[in-house]
Amino acid sequence: MRRFLTVLGGLVVGFPIFWMLLTSFKEDADMSSLVWVPQVTETRPVFDPSRPLYRASVGDQTMQVEAVQPAPGGIRVRIVQPISRRGASIVVPASALREIPRDLPLVAVKGAGPVYQAVLLGARNGQSSLLPLSAPGHRVSAPSSEVTQVRRFGFNGHNYTDALDDLPPEAHHGATYLLNSLLLCLLNIAATLASCTMVAYGFARFRFPGRDALFLCMLGTMMLPSAVTLLPTFMIFRSLGWIDTLLPLWAPALTGNAFTIFLLRQFFRTIPTDVEDAAWIDGCGRWCTLTRVIVPQVKPALMVVAIWTFAAAWNNFMGPLIYISSPDHMTVAYAMQLFAGDRSTDPGPVMAFATLTLIPIAVLFVACQRTFMRGLSLQAENKD
Repeated sequence: MRRFLTVLGGLVVGFPIFWMLLTSFKEDADMSSLVWVPQVTETRPVFDPSRPLYRASVGDQTMQVEAVQPAPGGIRVRIVQPISRRGASIVVPASALREIPRDLPLVAVKGAGPVYQAVLLGARNGQSSLLPLSAPGHRVSAPSSEVTQVRRFGFNGHNYTDALDDLPPEAHHGATYLLNSLLLCLLNIAATLASCTMVAYGFARFRFPGRDALFLCMLGTMMLPSAVTLLPTFMIFRSLGWIDTLLPLWAPALTGNAFTIFLLRQFFRTIPTDVEDAAWIDGCGRWCTLTRVIVPQVKPALMVVAIWTFAAAWNNFMGPLIYISSPDHMTVAYAMQLFAGDRSTDPGPVMAFATLTLIPIAVLFVACQRTFMRGLSLQAENKD
């Protein structure tokens, strides 16, 4: 029964992730329906004289464009790809244009005669313009009601490429956001482990007047809502000139975290003092005892703290929203919210972007699962 409940709980928790992953591979035609098996529409590359598509090289950037009209100095074109600039018009020299085929959907036509396949060129007034595969170059028309798209099982990977191409050029297809988030995660982990370990060891081993009162005051800070300290913290960082930098997102970790200090203090108190006495007899000082004797014995707890800190820093949205204004310093979580707001009507690319942001957390949890579960079990044992 316990195993059944565990499996059922895993399915309930994992279903939203599964649905997000499935939606990221769907085409627009399947978004409004309950489709469990993803399908893709088959296409064929076709040179369409009525709607020619060109590849244009402008500087160091290659784009797909449609010709609009002649203009002084060249031809005015409308950008099709990348998506971030779709719809914009520019003037390029005629020598920079090279016609390329357009991927058009493959359809099956069910007329009075036998069923045949054709390429759909366009539809208007209930009639579809087709290019039969059996007669290339010969256009035909058929009622749109008799035309159905040819689809097969497959995954639509264009949602991922569209999501990355839709990012600003300075994001370098999301690499800037990824590097900023990884840097913040590493800095937060290093600062949290260093500060909290030393403070927790001091509360666990040192005896000084007011120790318990200070410890209670520190725990009391956990009851302060973040909204209460938001404005004073912002004013301090603004006076320091840290606005639109990464410093406000990791420097506070140097002051420690109340819950992490409490957790590590409980672990330190379970270690017998005889171990430290033996180290002192061998000539170790306080710092040497902490780093070489005590810390290796609480590695599971430190790994749990590192994983929690990584997840919190990776998913931090409020901090970048308040302190970051330039794209060069944006993080993945902040970019995800902005992207979801801009593309709210396109669930496919939004889910693809969300899946990409989930990958580092999933990889970290799978890689550290054994250590994470061991740390949780030790925490349950040491609650008292």
